[in-house]
Amino acid sequence: MAVQFNLKLWILFCFVLLCSPLHCQASDPNLCEKIYKIGGSSALINSPECSYWKPLNDEASTTFCQTATLLGQQQQRQEDRALCSLDVYMPLSRKEEVKVGVTAVFDGFKGSQASDMASKMFLDMFSLHVQLLSQTDHSISGSEVLREAVVRAINDINTIFSADAQARNLHAGSTATISLMVDGKILVANVGNSKTFLCSKKTLPPSLESFLGRHAHKTFAKELTKDHSPDRDDEKARVEASGGYVLDSRVNGELPISRSIGAISYARNGVISTAEITDWRDLTAEDVYLVAGTSSVFEKMSLDEACEILSEEGASKSPGASMADLLVNTAFKKGSFDNLAAVVVALNNLSPARPEENDDVHVRMSRTDEL
Repeated sequence: MAVQFNLKLWILFCFVLLCSPLHCQASDPNLCEKIYKIGGSSALINSPECSYWKPLNDEASTTFCQTATLLGQQQQRQEDRALCSLDVYMPLSRKEEVKVGVTAVFDGFKGSQASDMASKMFLDMFSLHVQLLSQTDHSISGSEVLREAVVRAINDINTIFSADAQARNLHAGSTATISLMVDGKILVANVGNSKTFLCSKKTLPPSLESFLGRHAHKTFAKELTKDHSPDRDDEKARVEASGGYVLDSRVNGELPISRSIGAISYARNGVISTAEITDWRDLTAEDVYLVAGTSSVFEKMSLDEACEILSEEGASKSPGASMADLLVNTAFKKGSFDNLAAVVVALNNLSPARPEENDDVHVRMSRTDEL
């Protein structure tokens, strides 16, 4: 693989060297697409011909994000990562941008290298692909651009990490559960068995609410992800078709998930990094919290129980209380042994879309009207 990668870089070098100003226009989206196809995202980032792309800055707001990680019982190192940024402005062209809220949890195993790389690279990779798709394919809507950008970003991270893992003999892997929020809608991408769900209020008739008092405002969970368990019929079929087997709900009797970033020793046996993605769905007035967590957070606690805990804490209005810390600490006390990571977003606190400061720079995206 290393030889093939170097050959691609050599082809890219020759391509750029021979591309004179007479033949190539700076920031030509078609050229940038070719550079990406030849050398991947790393080549695109470093190409002077694609100057329109720039990494995200670190100024995205986390005011209403709460993230927490906790070292599990009998664990020696923290391998999980959490990410939350609610004011990420994605340029869908040179003049147009859309505000995206992003949450993510990465559950690392056999080392923290995969989860660490994924958490550090995802936003920039996602931004890169939003810009690349927007520049090269005007036939797809804003919703499709964002959806496809998530898939490409995860795949790129897996490709980069897998090459590094092979060179350094690393066996690490990571799950990923990532949500995007745009204009009151949400989309979730999932790899592995981490979870994303909404905590929603039950709607009751006013007379019943009056009778039940505070008990009328209980919440329940709307799960937005499906675990990639080797026991799932479709996942098991792919593993077996690739020469692997499922024993005790594990790939080859070892790996408890059938999709992962990294985990290169299982790639030949049908373990893939392709994300399973939901359709865009509306966030409603009944949706109170968005929650993402590693599987260990819910090892001894159901999703409905987690929602009830958050609801009770929210009702108590404890000053400075972190809902994410509350979840991981509760899971730890209940006996979860693995590392823990969680993200909690209070949806009723989300800020409105940024005002149009300058119509030439910050315009309302017509392409997102289809979300």
